[in-house]
Amino acid sequence: ATFDAPQSQVRKALRRLVEEGYLDCLRSSGYFVREHHPKSARPRRVAFCVEADGGEYSREDFYTGSLFSRAAAFDLNLVVHPLPAEACERDALFMELLERGFEGFICFPHAMKEPFPALWESRKRGVPVIFWDYSPFQGIFPSVGVDHFQACFDAAGVLAKVGLPVTYIGFDVKEQNRLKFEGFKAGCEAFGVEADPPVLIPYAERFSPEALRERLGEEAGDKLFFTSTRLLTEALVGLMMDRGLMPGRDYRLLGTDMVKLLEGSSLLID
Repeated sequence: ATFDAPQSQVRKALRRLVEEGYLDCLRSSGYFVREHHPKSARPRRVAFCVEADGGEYSREDFYTGSLFSRAAAFDLNLVVHPLPAEACERDALFMELLERGFEGFICFPHAMKEPFPALWESRKRGVPVIFWDYSPFQGIFPSVGVDHFQACFDAAGVLAKVGLPVTYIGFDVKEQNRLKFEGFKAGCEAFGVEADPPVLIPYAERFSPEALRERLGEEAGDKLFFTSTRLLTEALVGLMMDRGLMPGRDYRLLGTDMVKLLEGSSLLID
């Protein structure tokens, strides 16, 4: 059947179905019927705020997928809202969402540089602002996700069983990367792991594998590596494959996440 309805009316109807928990809206993919409609009569609407260009959001699909897969079980309706580039426009967006009755916010920490007025207003109203992975404003707004220090501390315990010197590969020690490196160092000391000089890559929004190639050098076979983030795990495995070296056969690797080597396939390195 064909309905003579304007696009604005269709978009409004789709947005209402998303906000009521019947549909999921994924950037660059479209609308999908939600597998499990939230159990409550009115699911709690939570704004999932991502950068407007989709750069970080598309790179973090592993994490956003876990958020969306668990939301229905807690009667949460996650609604994606792109964040404008300017802080004043972000403040206006948060205020608009507060006025529309949203009951929480989830954000990536790198998207927030300073706590603008609408964040303080959300605290006053008792509306939680949660940062995924770590909080850029410790003691002000909480975070959910991984305990980075403990995860890398425990990884050192696993590496101790191998009995080889290990090379830590991670981003330079800022924010959550500092917690990872400190946890790894503490774990090595606690479990008696011999650590080679670390390979620390300057963190940049647009990471290039060439940075890893330059710091790793040419001699990389017959070694044990620990990579603290999925992006560096993928870069290391790709670099080694270019040199004809395969994990498990030519070198050993402990990673912290699932990595995608080829389109449509993944490898869990742990």
